[in-house]
Amino acid sequence: MKLQILLSASCLLGQSGLATELGSSSEAGATTAPSAQDSCVEMVNAGIANDHFLKVAADYYRISLENNNEACSQLLVKLEETKTMSLRRTGLVDLTGVQWLTGASYLKLSQNRIENIDALSEMDKLESLDISRNRITDLSPLRRLSHLSSLRAGDNGLSSLVGVEGLTNLSYLSIARNQVSDLSHLESLENLEVLAIGDNQVTDLSPIANLKNLKTVTLAFNRICDSSQQELANDLIERGVDVVGLDYQECPAEPEVEEKPETDVDHQSTEA
Repeated sequence: MKLQILLSASCLLGQSGLATELGSSSEAGATTAPSAQDSCVEMVNAGIANDHFLKVAADYYRISLENNNEACSQLLVKLEETKTMSLRRTGLVDLTGVQWLTGASYLKLSQNRIENIDALSEMDKLESLDISRNRITDLSPLRRLSHLSSLRAGDNGLSSLVGVEGLTNLSYLSIARNQVSDLSHLESLENLEVLAIGDNQVTDLSPIANLKNLKTVTLAFNRICDSSQQELANDLIERGVDVVGLDYQECPAEPEVEEKPETDVDHQSTEA
């Protein structure tokens, strides 16, 4: 049984018999069942937007369409049973068609130009989602994805985490390299184990201070400068949490308090 179709830009066209079967130049005709030897098909920037691909791909368990063009979204219509889909670096702007992946548990959409993720709101079987390196500013469409355990949303335009509070099954969350300052939407994530929030605008750690399952938190390039917040960071360390990248050099130096010279008036008032 074939478990994976890999249509990436990394290998030579035609290494497998099925490569010809799925290629854009394929002629219509009967298809044969994939064999164990055809467990991976690799194509160079394949022009794969064709009906023949859909007929063959519908029987496969894992599909990657990396490094192809945005016409890839047209291929999703008949892929309801696919469990794993990678659309990394496909030039996607619009997620129209993704909603057909109703059975998907793993979806990779990184390194595209996606702004709107409303189409993901009904994909309630998702367990792992990678939307990093896009142009996303709103995570609220994800709030009902209760099975999601891993979310990668780094390198976007996020300033708010509204919607993340509903992802109570999350154990891994990366929102590094955004503009997030408020972590209050993370307070309900009791299963969270790994949190990457480096390179944001975080100044307050109190929302994550009581996450009992937290094992690793990355804080590099934030301004954890208030003494009370530094105490919270130290409390996390004492609890056994691996606090990575905590660097007080990001904090402005406290101004030195100059001692006022004693005047004759001060001296006289002391003697009185």
